[in-house]
Amino acid sequence: MVDAFAPERADLDNSLLSVDMGRGCAAHVEVDFYEIPDERTRCWPFYFYIQDKMCAMFVAAELKECSNHHIKCPRQDVCLMPKRVLSIGSGDTDKIRIHPSPSQYGTYAALSHCWGQQQPLKVTTANFTQMRDNVPWESLNLVFQDAIRICRELGLQYIWIDSLCILQDDTEDWERESSNMGAYYENAYVTIAADASRDGTVPLLSARDEMWLPSKFVLDLPQCQKVDVIARRDALSSPNNSRGNSGPLASRAWAFQEALLSRRTLHITRAELIWECRSVVRAEDGLKPFQRHSIGLPQQLLECESTSEPHKIWHDIVAEFSSRQLTYDTDRLPALSGAARNFKPLLKSEYVAGLWEKNLIMDLCWVNPLSGPGLATCKADYIAPSWSWASIKSAEYRVDKTGQYPFTSLATVEDIKCEIAGLNPYGHVTKGCLELRALLSNVEINCPEPTEAWKYSLGKDPERVFHPDCILTQSSGSIQRAGATDRLLPFSQPLPCILLGYEQGNDSKKNGTSHVALAPTKDATLDSHSESSTLSPSPDQLYDTRFYVMVLGIIDTSTYSRLGLAHLSDNRWFESAIEQVVRIV
Repeated sequence: MVDAFAPERADLDNSLLSVDMGRGCAAHVEVDFYEIPDERTRCWPFYFYIQDKMCAMFVAAELKECSNHHIKCPRQDVCLMPKRVLSIGSGDTDKIRIHPSPSQYGTYAALSHCWGQQQPLKVTTANFTQMRDNVPWESLNLVFQDAIRICRELGLQYIWIDSLCILQDDTEDWERESSNMGAYYENAYVTIAADASRDGTVPLLSARDEMWLPSKFVLDLPQCQKVDVIARRDALSSPNNSRGNSGPLASRAWAFQEALLSRRTLHITRAELIWECRSVVRAEDGLKPFQRHSIGLPQQLLECESTSEPHKIWHDIVAEFSSRQLTYDTDRLPALSGAARNFKPLLKSEYVAGLWEKNLIMDLCWVNPLSGPGLATCKADYIAPSWSWASIKSAEYRVDKTGQYPFTSLATVEDIKCEIAGLNPYGHVTKGCLELRALLSNVEINCPEPTEAWKYSLGKDPERVFHPDCILTQSSGSIQRAGATDRLLPFSQPLPCILLGYEQGNDSKKNGTSHVALAPTKDATLDSHSESSTLSPSPDQLYDTRFYVMVLGIIDTSTYSRLGLAHLSDNRWFESAIEQVVRIV
């Protein structure tokens, strides 16, 4: 697929053409023709060197337009600066040094980058005094050097770089500063994103591979018409498309909230420069890159203030964030703490280990999207309680987001507690306990073949959908999440499970078939949301109903841990269930 401009014709149909793409290589390609959207689109889109003056003019023009004309973008360029920034001066001979800037207002850039295998220069308690006086140019890696060149070109004299502005051997400083990182990116005049650099050895300002440069060819049309066409490969650049050509930064968890919160970002990808702010997204040829969005978290929160379900935005954030990579698994909650801090005023709720207390029952309905050989064992380090999505590597929500299938809770929160380590209230969790009042039943879980330990079944009905949180194993008379060194054996064992809630289509309610049957028992208390009249609803009454059931492992006589989530089309498991208070850690 290539993008193509046909300056002399704007009404050409898409065509399959034989095109010489350079280097003596001809190929059949599908070409999309479209009109040039505005005067900012250039017919000769790219330059061989990113440091070409025309590329600098592109960035400067976008900055000027954003600062002066974008209604959705913040107009305040002078903001509260981070505790420390790097002072870089304005010219090549100016001294670079760490500049303490507490309570100081100014204009600065921020760098979003991958540390990678080649660790960058770091500030520590031992070298802080020396680096406050001077940071030698030759001690900086290529990414840092190029970021400084870009800042100087834009007239910015300060830049915030995490490894040089947070004391890396001071736990208290790291906790305090990591909790403020979201604000640092949000207040930055511009964020420079090193999308294509796997580490500091891959420079930002370098020659592009010729495969990304445009090619010009003549298109022969019927009736002897000839049209000059300028085409380029579709880079498939996207902040959510690490399989395209955005580069390694798109796969990093820390970089997610940096992109989410930044007011303006200059993406330096393998194929193109991309400008992204809260109003527009534009590549250097003037077009909007593939699948890129222009709405950061602050703008999303502003636009969703009128909706009754802003928590579903949080579900999207969790799904994207948890699919990304972390060097240290214990950073899972700290790496999202800036986004959580911004989200709290909208939800007006307490934040507990990645979930929100006000919407806790629905927030518990996450699943591990990985299956088959992709299912992993449980991490040895404690990251979060088992009921939190942060306790596993990857999670997503499959509760309805359209409003057509409203969620109704059938469990209530009796108590919830989390112990936080350090100074960041949205960061590391050392312990968590959740007490739910819910209908408690039992289900048999089966694993016939431990060499394929991701294959589990519930009871004897293959239609029941079970999403294990990770590989499971039999331990101490019950089933638990398996560690990397645990021996895997076949098992078949009954396990407790609790009914969290259900979704039911609006159409069935309008047709008078809304029906959730919960069997009353001498110890059971029907939830006020249930509309029960019989013990066994007919299939047509529940044809568009989904029940969410948390499957539990037994730790002791009064404590459980989460093992996974089941989706049921009926609630027959709970026809004789008793409502109890269940303690989950």
